[in-house]
Amino acid sequence: MSFPQPSTDTDLESLTAQSKLQIESLVFEGRLKPGEQVSEVRLAETLGFGRAPVRNALDLLASEGLLVRIARSGTFVRELNFKEYGDILDVRLSLETLAIGLACQRATPKEKSNLIRAGKKVDQTEERYVSGKIRKTEMAKVDVSFHLKLAAISKNFQLLHLLRSQRLLEQCFLVGQQISIGVPPRIPDNAIRHVTIAKATAEGNETEAIALMRKHVLQAKKAVMDGMMGEIN
Repeated sequence: MSFPQPSTDTDLESLTAQSKLQIESLVFEGRLKPGEQVSEVRLAETLGFGRAPVRNALDLLASEGLLVRIARSGTFVRELNFKEYGDILDVRLSLETLAIGLACQRATPKEKSNLIRAGKKVDQTEERYVSGKIRKTEMAKVDVSFHLKLAAISKNFQLLHLLRSQRLLEQCFLVGQQISIGVPPRIPDNAIRHVTIAKATAEGNETEAIALMRKHVLQAKKAVMDGMMGEIN
């Protein structure tokens, strides 16, 4: 059953937001695969939305880098190669280590306490995902939320804006999804947990927190590299 066509700008904005969330879920769960062409008509039929909000949602996702538009060919799920992924991680790591340094100086005790709670939540959510209790979309949202919270308590708006507007965190998940299809999820024994990064930041131990964040990001990079090499072999 289809939703009625929106009659006001507010209706259109609301349905666009809903469409965007649904399409993101399809991408992160692998039902829309990297490199796959995205059909506005089929999505509208599948999701039960009018074509206008779906079209707007696709425009937004293309501007944020999760989708790519190719002239005279159509819209596709972005497929990143390892070089592009490495570039994203370099920028992300620079921003997140800066965020840690600023958060150590500027965050209030309450903000630091909230960061620790967010770190515990993402680690618990990851364990639930690995055990098959939740979908990857939920895992991705909680993980991204933690990293954005860290950026927010740095109190540097431009830093937070870059992470959000360029969708750097989400694009990292997109690559992870690309190389992990069909591979059972697991948490490596030496994985750097989010709560550990949060506690070091909350305690003002900038050097340790930055080192932990660097290891955390590099572990993700190694996992993707191993996955890509597995595909080649």
